[in-house]
Amino acid sequence: IVKQQILLESGYSEGQFPFRYLGLTLHNATLKTTMYSALFNKIQNLIKQWSTRGLSYAVKVNLLNSIIFGIENFWCSISLLPKTIIKAINRLCKNFFWGVDDGKRKLTLKTWKSITSPREEGGLGIKVVLSWNKALLSNWLYILDKGNQNLRYNWHKR
Repeated sequence: IVKQQILLESGYSEGQFPFRYLGLTLHNATLKTTMYSALFNKIQNLIKQWSTRGLSYAVKVNLLNSIIFGIENFWCSISLLPKTIIKAINRLCKNFFWGVDDGKRKLTLKTWKSITSPREEGGLGIKVVLSWNKALLSNWLYILDKGNQNLRYNWHKR
C-alpha cells in the first residue's frame, strides 16, 4: 500500500530488471555477453568512422588511449567484462591500428603485446583492458572492505 502511494504521488512507474542506466544494463544477476553489445557496437562504430580517414599512427594511439579507453574505462569500473568481449574489442583496436582492410592484414613490425607495453619499456602505452578492468574492480573491493556507505556499497551488500 505504501509503495503504491509513493508511485502515485511521485508519478513514477515501477520498473523491472533488466533496465538501462547511463548506457549500462543493470541486472540483478550476472550479466551475459550479449548485454555488452552496446559497448561493443559503440566502439565498433567509432572505429569504422575513423578507419575511413588516413590517420597517422600517432593519432590512432591518441584515439585508442583517450576515446576508446575512456569508454572501456567507464564499463570496466562497473563490472568485470567477459573475456570474449575484451578479445573482440582488442581485435577491433588491433585492426584499426594496423590498418586491416577487408580482412587482409598488413605486415607488422611489432607485436600487439609490445605496442601495448608502457612507453618506458619501448611500447606506445596503449592500455590493456583486462588488467585495467581488474584494477578498477579491486578498487571496489577496497571500498566494500572499508564499509564506505554509498549507493554502490549498499547495492552490493543487499
